[in-house]
Formats: sequence, C-alpha cells, structure tokens
Amino acid sequence: MDEKDEIIELLEFDVSGMSCDRCAMWVTEAIKKNVENVVDVRVKSVKTTERNVCVSLKLLLSDDDEKKGASSSSSKTETKNIIRALELAGYGCVESNENNTTMKTTTNPGVFSDDDEDEEEEKGRLIKSSNSVSSFTEKQTIKSKTYHFNVEGMTCASCVSGVENAIKSIQDDSMISFSVNLLSESATVVIANDSKLKPDDIANEISDFGFDCAVSKPDAMKFNVSGMVCQSCPPRIENAILKRFPNDVVSVSASELLEKVVVEMKPGTSVGARDILYAIQSLGYGCEIWNENESDEKKGRKSKLIERKYKKQFLLSVPLALPLLLMMIVFDPIDETKAFFMQKVDGNQRVSLMWIISWILATPAQFVLGYQFYARAFSAMKHKTATMDTLIAMGTSAAYFYSVYVVLKNVFSKSHDDENKHGKEDAIFFETSTVLISFVLLGKWLEARAKGKASEAIQKLVSLAPNTAIICEVINNNIEAMQIVSEREIDSNLLQRDDVVKVVPGSAFPVDGVVLSGETAADESAITGESLPVPKTKNSFVIAGTTNTFGTVFVAATNVGAERALNKIVRLVEDAQTSKAPIQARADKISAVFVPSVVALAFLSFIFWLIAVKATTSVPKSWTEDEGEFVFCFVFFVTVLVIACPCALGLATPTAVMVGTGVGAKLGILIKGGEPLEIAHDVTVVCFDKTGTLTLGLPSVVEVFCAPGTNVGIDEAQLLKIAAVAEKSSEHPLGKAIVLYVEEDRQLDVSDLSVSNFAAVPGRGLECMLRSEGRQQEKKLRVGNSDFILDDDDDGSKAISSSSSFSEIIRSCEEKGCTVVCVELDGVFLGFIALADKPRPEAQKALRALKQRNVEIAMVSGDNKAVCETIARQIGSIDYIFSQCLPRDKVNCVKELQARERKPISSSGGSSSSSSRRRTKNGKNVVAFVGDGVNDAPAMTRANIGIAVGAGTDIAMEAAGIVLVKSDIFDVVHALDLSRATFRRIEMNLFFSLGYNALGIPIAAGLLYPFVKVRLPPEVAGLAMALSSVSVVTSSLMLKRFKRCKEEEEFEDEAVVTTDNIV
Repeated sequence: MDEKDEIIELLEFDVSGMSCDRCAMWVTEAIKKNVENVVDVRVKSVKTTERNVCVSLKLLLSDDDEKKGASSSSSKTETKNIIRALELAGYGCVESNENNTTMKTTTNPGVFSDDDEDEEEEKGRLIKSSNSVSSFTEKQTIKSKTYHFNVEGMTCASCVSGVENAIKSIQDDSMISFSVNLLSESATVVIANDSKLKPDDIANEISDFGFDCAVSKPDAMKFNVSGMVCQSCPPRIENAILKRFPNDVVSVSASELLEKVVVEMKPGTSVGARDILYAIQSLGYGCEIWNENESDEKKGRKSKLIERKYKKQFLLSVPLALPLLLMMIVFDPIDETKAFFMQKVDGNQRVSLMWIISWILATPAQFVLGYQFYARAFSAMKHKTATMDTLIAMGTSAAYFYSVYVVLKNVFSKSHDDENKHGKEDAIFFETSTVLISFVLLGKWLEARAKGKASEAIQKLVSLAPNTAIICEVINNNIEAMQIVSEREIDSNLLQRDDVVKVVPGSAFPVDGVVLSGETAADESAITGESLPVPKTKNSFVIAGTTNTFGTVFVAATNVGAERALNKIVRLVEDAQTSKAPIQARADKISAVFVPSVVALAFLSFIFWLIAVKATTSVPKSWTEDEGEFVFCFVFFVTVLVIACPCALGLATPTAVMVGTGVGAKLGILIKGGEPLEIAHDVTVVCFDKTGTLTLGLPSVVEVFCAPGTNVGIDEAQLLKIAAVAEKSSEHPLGKAIVLYVEEDRQLDVSDLSVSNFAAVPGRGLECMLRSEGRQQEKKLRVGNSDFILDDDDDGSKAISSSSSFSEIIRSCEEKGCTVVCVELDGVFLGFIALADKPRPEAQKALRALKQRNVEIAMVSGDNKAVCETIARQIGSIDYIFSQCLPRDKVNCVKELQARERKPISSSGGSSSSSSRRRTKNGKNVVAFVGDGVNDAPAMTRANIGIAVGAGTDIAMEAAGIVLVKSDIFDVVHALDLSRATFRRIEMNLFFSLGYNALGIPIAAGLLYPFVKVRLPPEVAGLAMALSSVSVVTSSLMLKRFKRCKEEEEFEDEAVVTTDNIV
C-alpha cells in the first residue's frame, strides 16, 4: 500500500462571546458536529478572547498532495468551516494571527502504528500518535463546581467577616470564589472540578469558627431510607445505584446514621427519582423521596422558629426586667415603697433588700437568656474576631459584674468607715444588664419577623407546586390512539420525563410539559405576571406551578424536579439574594473594624472622663456627687458599648436586595443578584435587537416577485417551493415564515425537491445544492439578501442589478419595512420574496417611557438600512440605528455605544432622582443590551448588563443579568425602575445605619453632656440599638409597595429618528 503522511494541524482561534463553562461546551460541540477531521477541541479560557480555542485537525496526504499544496488548501477550508460553525452558534470567531503548528507523522493506512511516544512542541502541547489516532492534551479550561452551605449563628456583618475568614483560612489554590450572605444565613463556595477539597472540609472549618454549618445540595435527589442496619449497607446502596445507572448518576452518598441517600444526576438524563426509589426498594430497604421543596419550606419554617424563639425569650425576660424597672422608676420616688426596698438585710447593715431582689432577677437573665451572646462572643474571640455579640456580652457583663462587686464589697465590709464619703449608697446596675438583654431580645424578635417577610417571595413561589400528581398509565404512546389504562396519585417529586399527567380544573400543573389532549386556560400570573389566563390547547406548553382554570387536560412531562421552570426561578432568586452588590463591599470594610473600634472608643471615653474628673478641675463636683466619680465614668463606657450596632450596617444591602429581587420575581422580572441590580440602576443607553424584541418576530410573506426575462420559465409557485425546500434546514425566523407560508397558506408540495450540502452564512443567507425528482444533476442554490446574491462572482447574478425597474421594486419594498429574500439558481437570479414583521404593540410606549427616564435608545439589526429606518419611524424614540449587523457586529455596536460620551441630562426628565450621576467612572455610557436569541449572547456579554426578553434561550439566559419571563418589552422599563428603587433604598439604609452610629456613639460617649447635663441611660441606648436594625429591615420592606408604572401615562418627548445616528 502507498504510504501517506498523517498531518496534524493545530489551529488557534480568537473566539468572543463566551462567558461560562456551558459556552465552552457549546463551542466544542459546534465544532465537532459541523467540521470533519476534527481530532480534538480545547477551550483554554472563557475570560479572554485571544487564542482561547485550539482545534486539532487530522489530514492524510501523500507526497504528491503535499507538493501540490493540498495541505494548505485543506487547512484553509477547515478553518472557514470552523469559523462558520461558531458563527452559526452565535459566537464571534477569527483565526489567530499567531502561526499555527503542523506536525507530520508517517503511517500506513492498513497498519496500526505502534509508536506511543509523546512529542512535546515548543508551545508546550503534547501530541500523541497511537493506533493511527492523533490527539493533543493541554491544560484544560478550569471547570468549576459550586457548593452551598447553610450557616447558622450569624447575627451581624462582623459574623459574615468571621465566616469569610474561616473560608479564607483553608488556603486552597483550587478555590475560585466564595460569598457569604447574612440574611439567608448561607455561604457559596466555587472550587475547581479537579480539586481534592471536599465540601465537608469547608463545613467543618466554618463550624470550628463557632457557626453551625452543613452542606446543602439543592439540585440533588434526596431519599429517606429505612432498614440500614450496619456499615455495609451504605456502600451496598451506593454501588447498586452506580452499577444500575452508570451513565446517568454523577455521585451517590448514603448515610446509615442519618438514614439518608443523596443522588446527583447528570443534566438531561431520562432516569428519574422513581427509578432510584424502586432501585433502593428492590434491595430490601424502605424508601421514600424527600420532598423537593422541603429544604425551601424548611427555610420558611426555620425563620418562623427563629422568630418564635426570640419571642419566647423576650417574654421570659419581661418578668425579670419589669420588676427592676418598676423599682427604679415607680417605687423609688414613693417614700413608703422606697423605705421598704431600702431596708438593710445583712449583718453590717450595708446591703438593701432592693440589691438582693435585683441580683436574683438579673442572674437568670444574664446567664440563661444571655448565654447565647456569651457563646458566640467567646467563639468569635477564639478566632480573633469580634461581633455584635461581643458588644452585648461586654456591655451587660460590665454592668452585672460591677454590681456583684458592689454587693459583695458591702457584704464583707467590716465597718462603716468604707461608707461612701458623700453618705450615698453605692450604685448598682443589675437593672441595666437585665433590661439591656430584654431589649436586645425584643429587637431580635422584631428583626426575625421582618426578615421572614423579606423572604416571603421565595416561600410563595415554592408553595405554587402541588405535592401530589395524578399519573396515567398508557398503552399507546401515539397521541391520537392513546389509551389510559389506570390512574394513580403519587408524590409529584416522583414524576419523570415523558410521564402522562392528568390535571383537573382548579389544581396546579405539577410539571412543565406539553398538552396531549383537552383544552383549558392557565393562570400564569404567579410565574410571568400575566394577569389574564392563557389559553392552552393540544401541543401548548404549560408551566409547573400555574393553575388549570377550567378543563381537564392530559400533559406529557418534559421538565420535572429541579429542571422545572419554577425550580429554576426559585434557584435563580435564591442565588440572587445570596449575592452581594458591589456597594456592599464598602460596608464590609467598615464592618471588619467596627466592633474593635467601638470597644476602643468605649475604653477611650471611660479614660477621658476619668482623667477629666480625677486630674483636672474642668468637671464640676456637682456632676459626680450623686453617684461617685468612677460610676459617672463607667456609665459612659457601658452606654458606648451597647448603642453601637453593626447589625444595621450588615443588613442595609442584603435586605434590600432580597426584597427587590423577590418583588421582581413576582412581576416576572428575574434579577440575578446584587451586581446586575446595581449596574441596571446606572443604565444610560438601552440597545435593542430588532427582530423578536422590538418586533413580534413573526414575519409573514406579503409579496412574491419573479425576475423578468429569466430563461428558466419559473413561476411564483416554483419560486416559493425552491425557497421553502432550502429554508427547511434553516432556523432563521424568515426561513420559517417562508416554509409556513408555502406549506400552510399556499399548501404547495415540495416533496419533489431536495437539497444537500446545506451551509448557512450568518446575517447574509444560505447556499446548498438543489436536486429535482427524476434528475441526477444538482444545481447550486443561493437564498439570502441582495448583497449576498450580488457578491457572487457569476455574471448571471447581476440580473438583480441590470434591471433598474426591478431594483426599484426591491428598494420600494424595503422602504415599506419589508425584508427581501432573493433566490438565485446556478447564477441565475429567479426573483425575491418580501416579508414584513410588525412592531410589538407596547414598543412605542416602552421606548417613550425610557426616554422619559433620560435613557437613550439604540436598535441593531441584520436588516438593511431602509428596513431599519422604516421600523424606527413606526416605533419612534430611537436615537441610534445599526443596520446590516452580523452577530459579531453587535458586539462592536455595544462597544461603540459604551465609548460615547453621555449626553447631557434633560431637565424635564425627572423620573429618577439619581439620573444626574448615572454614568461610569470615565463618563461613558452604561449600556444594557436587550435580546431574545442565541446570536444576542455575545452582545449581552459585552454590554454592561444583558436583558433577555421572553425568557430567551438557554444561552441568552446564561449571558443575561436580568431575565424577563414575559415577551413584553415594557418590563425593561419596570426592571430599570425596580433596580433604581432598590438601589435608592440601599443608599438610604446605608445612610441611616452609618448616620445612626456616627451620631449615637459620640452622644453615648458624653459629647453633649457638658451642654445639656443629660446622660443617655444604657437601657435607652440598648433599645435604640435593638430598633436600629429593625428599622433597616422595615425600610427594605417598603420596596414591596413597588408597582408597575401606568402604561397610559403621558410622555413629554415625542418620537424622533435622527438620521445622523443611523449606521
């Protein structure tokens, strides 16, 4: 046999638009599925766009081929195919300027090579030739996995710092990022896939810092299993499940002690919870599924339990604190009662009855109700941190133990010589410590209650899903001949993909699925915010958690369990609420040093007053004669400790983010965390994709024109059939519209035509080979815009421009807003099809509303300039128009908008109080890109924030910072309004919390005492501290009053199209 050279070509590409590991996966799949001779694909990074994708190609060439330059030609062809495949997938791609690498190995086509040696290139890649298969390995793109932790015991921002320090102390290079959320009492840690770090290690480290921590697996299947009696039972269950479902199960964890089995499945697998349950039961164990929503319901119950705990503790503290207050405030001024309580009860006649009663009442309050503060304070101290509990423990302990010292000193005093030199009885502060603890518990109770209301949005979403479902057993999967054998009610978490579910009127849909039979209307208001019921007929899609209003329907399950839209929304909102807004970083910096600073200020105030009293004459004796010099200074020390409140500072941002994202979820606006929320409030330009976003995305055929003078004798029907058979392989909305028109409206039969070698050219058209029935000869068919046809080198294509009248017809159609699709066969222009798309009915009002809010509008489209201008005139209010944009061009459009200087703010646009400072640090625009398709993902990623309309596609949802569930672009206005309202609330909360501490601490230290001769009592300071955090949470709850703006409102600015800005 002839010996051939095996050429291994390493090609590097600059791919833009990738933002996550899923993008890397899609890039790899796009290349492998659409390009031949690909040996391997490696995505080196999704964070950069330079030389970030490397493709290995295998070419078998003889020496003659190499001499003819066939290697170079093949490489160029495959390069074009790779770029085209990635562009079709929605990513920008160019070949890297760096020289690509070619490696040649000699192999006989009929004999396997025994050469297993690795050859290392100067670039550091390894190319292995073994068994006639060449591949290369290099450093993989870092793939990550995310772990969630439930962390109990966090009470303030300083606690958050403590948990962060615990995670930092692990010092593992595989840890990519982490975040800690005070309000949800949770932590999230992202680590590399190949890390040896276990989530239990992280949980143990956090627990060592004094917080109760457990690993949470929200998307895993969890089962309660009974009958595990020994140590061999867990591995038996694990091995059985892994062997039975080797291609579907990621991991299995069984615990004999907890009687739990946790199973992680691969995404998209057909194996479901019912299969796992039956597998465990077949081993002889009792098994039931753990409610999918149980963890979320537990969070709701947990907040209620915390609320009830603090309420109970506060009510227990009242009988201890109230008598002390009565003795000090009510009984002390009355001579008879004062004489009774002041009677001496010890042998030295130094200790009064009031002291003994106060000591007895204060002790259980200090060490029983106050134990929790001591425990957390000592735990923080052990790890060299300080929290709100530290301040409470120090303040109450100082008051209590000083009082104990006074009592014991007087009990063991041997004579009256130690009597206060002024004849006054020593002061005690038992009531101070007891009342302080009571007020703190009151604040904790009110705070827990407010926090529970802040998280109500998620609880309401969780409660939408029904706990049970009616599953039907069918004997014929054919919809028309489907026969139901039996019905039974099962736990809805046991439903699997392709199950047939019966949904009766008034009940909620338990799964996402397709209606097989029956008619009804679904109330989707809780998911999408749509107020009117949505009709559902055969083949309609239904969403889990929505309500079936009247008819009985049978639904085929498509998404179950964690894959349901409802569960994804819940997870998205939860993740959003646990993420931090960038502005919170400033509060975190203050919180990190807050408690140590307060303790230092407390000691400084004590020392300052002590020096002023003892060493100077600046303090009049009248100030200290009632209680003594030491006590006078000591009260300032205690008051400073108890008035300071890091809780308000720590709650200012997360409570507003939690309520704001919850309100958004209720309205069908899913904001993915604090960072998108903060960016959205600053938006100065909104850039809309035209097709499917500003327009309905439902183009229809309006006119068909056959080219005059063609020598093929083609008529309108033939032209439509040729275009339709080509467009059948296309996913473009225009192509789908042509196919729909031909098959349904005109009812033309295209079975006599077929195409091969189909190739799409993004933003321009498609080309393929056309074959007619009974003919072997294939003809080259090109369908696309006029520029695409004109670019053909064949002179026959010039027919489109040779006839001035025909060019005028095309131009006239485009000026009417029609998109023209031209058809060319073997270089002969056959004619064109004109399609039109209508603007969305709410588009005009939505854009006017944005203009009213001092936001500029841009529109990008692949259509030509005339079509874009027509749509812009119909909608109005558009400042910038970018036409004839390929998917990769949209990224450049966003860059251009971001580079522009922000226009001066109109004085008439007063919708946002913060509009005057909405700009980036360099004074440039903050751009939001609004789209709904795959080819919008790169632009969304490049923009400051991406907004996906109508839930978009999976890629668009990944790239978007805000997801609008409905296809209503007025929700873009609502999203920006909500983000601005939430950010204003965050700023207000931070201003209040910082202002409270900035004013309260100096007053507590005695700054005003020389002027007003009034000292802030420690009890009042403690009450103020308790209520400050409550006020912050209550302030955030005011966001629940956010309402959609009225669409009927009058707008001041009329729509104007500026032709100077048309690109």
